[in-house]
Amino acid sequence: MQVKRNKNVSIRRRPSFVVLTAQTEALAGSSVKITGKDVIASWKVIVVSVAAPALYGFYALLYLIFLIKHRPNLSLRHKVRRAICVWAIQPILSYLLMRLGDTGLDTYKSIKPLFLAIRNPEAGEVIRQMRTDLSKDIIEFIHHHAPELNLEEHSDTESSLNDHGNPK
Repeated sequence: MQVKRNKNVSIRRRPSFVVLTAQTEALAGSSVKITGKDVIASWKVIVVSVAAPALYGFYALLYLIFLIKHRPNLSLRHKVRRAICVWAIQPILSYLLMRLGDTGLDTYKSIKPLFLAIRNPEAGEVIRQMRTDLSKDIIEFIHHHAPELNLEEHSDTESSLNDHGNPK
């Protein structure tokens, strides 16, 4: 798998480039791993735990340089305090923005079905029918492939569904 290297990527995307080799090595050395997602997650945490504070320190240093060049009326002590405050606030802001983005995405995803249901009330019945058909297909698949997978013949799947194939 060849990945195009980009030097100007955000802190969120940088670990993806770093963990590619670790994932490839883990997959090659294991007969159990299929995709190596656990390796990816571990390496992303490791890389971000080192890269994020370093990046925040770099931004604080740039801010200190800005203050030294453009705010001559402030004492050096005040300039350093401001730079330290910037360094300390950045992780908090990053966390809050991540939570806000996650919550906003969840809200966005939940509003679309609501608007579809208001605009087209029959869509709910179509979705219910699709769920019923899917439940029947899953039960049929399980019954067909249960002997191959050494599963019990009579599972709790049938007893947990009503006559229409919907969960009780």
